[in-house]
Amino acid sequence: SFLFRFGMIGLGIGFILYYVLPVLPFVYFFFAFGGWVKSIFEAVLAMPLWALAHMNIEGHGLPGPWASGGYFLLFEILFRPFLIICGFVLSITLFAALVNGLHDTYHLVVMSVSGYNIEAATNRTTAGAFDSFIAVNVGGQADLLRYMRGPIDEMFYSVIYVIMVYMLGLSCFKLVDTIPNSIMRWMGV
Repeated sequence: SFLFRFGMIGLGIGFILYYVLPVLPFVYFFFAFGGWVKSIFEAVLAMPLWALAHMNIEGHGLPGPWASGGYFLLFEILFRPFLIICGFVLSITLFAALVNGLHDTYHLVVMSVSGYNIEAATNRTTAGAFDSFIAVNVGGQADLLRYMRGPIDEMFYSVIYVIMVYMLGLSCFKLVDTIPNSIMRWMGV
């Protein structure tokens, strides 16, 4: 029963990393595209009202003050696909950079949590002659092995790592929809 649960945790980790994470950019892109299509239908349905908003009985120019919302909607329809693609590219780039940084530093964090002093081990290996370097390096390896985690700790740290990567993916891939929405909001749409 314990080994089965341990194996299921490993399968869950593999499922998240192999299936869920690669499909997240597509999901966010698909919903951003769906929002854009929704705004096209909104514009088609609002077109007669926008035409009526151009009527101005006061005689101060062609468009009335109520027609500006239609122009913003038209601008949003034309500009949003470019912003969605920019958000998509930026989110993938940011995700790759953050996961690379996490991957490079996570083992250092786990070693530090176990009590291993990386700075002291580094200072010992750089001081002294070549013979002392070899002796200290062999001793440093033995010292390093003393601080290694057991298999259960490795499993839990792997689960934490996968959760962190998943959270990075969620926060980065939200940019696909957040960038167009924010820019349109700044413009007053």
